[in-house]
Amino acid sequence: MADLREDGLEPTTLGEYVGGLRLGGWSVRAWAMAVGALALAASGLFGGLEEATEEAPTVPPGTAVVGGQFTVVVERATAVRTLEPTYQPSNPDGALLAVVTEVTLTDPEGRPVDPGALRLVGVPGIAPDAQPLSTFSMREDNTAQPTLQPEVPERVAYLWDVPHAADLPATVTVEVQKRRHTDADALTGRANWFPDGPAGSVVLTVQNKVEQVSGR
Repeated sequence: MADLREDGLEPTTLGEYVGGLRLGGWSVRAWAMAVGALALAASGLFGGLEEATEEAPTVPPGTAVVGGQFTVVVERATAVRTLEPTYQPSNPDGALLAVVTEVTLTDPEGRPVDPGALRLVGVPGIAPDAQPLSTFSMREDNTAQPTLQPEVPERVAYLWDVPHAADLPATVTVEVQKRRHTDADALTGRANWFPDGPAGSVVLTVQNKVEQVSGR
């Protein structure tokens, strides 16, 4: 089994409306009423009007990034050829890229890890909005998509399939995505969380272990 540990002492088991309205023939009053109605509709559907968002900060590895529904500490990125027997790249000359994190759920109810909580930027062949191949716990059992418990930190690896190992960059940018809470959304009437853009980003140096023997 490939080693995803930082210290290398002992391998782990297994190891993202402002349209151009024209006034035309409308009166200013009618135009204003129409804009107000659209704003109220958007507010009801998405849980409230959004304030202007500031650019998400870039923070060093190991820094807690608050994403609303969760807090994520992005630790490191490791590339390996395979994580047999469970995960293998889709292409023979591909690789797997694991981003190791610590995730703490702030929601009062336990729920599985959100695979969309992280986005990987700067890797050829992987779209910035592509979700990972899998997520798994860094505990001994390496549970896939583990269930998080409120306020209990869990070390989780996000695993991406890299089409060509030769294209692996020296560094990658990991964006932690923010979630915004609403007490009752218009579709279900229940409390829910909605995507709300990036909360912060971390630049990681890739530990490239692709040429090392995997599966031991």
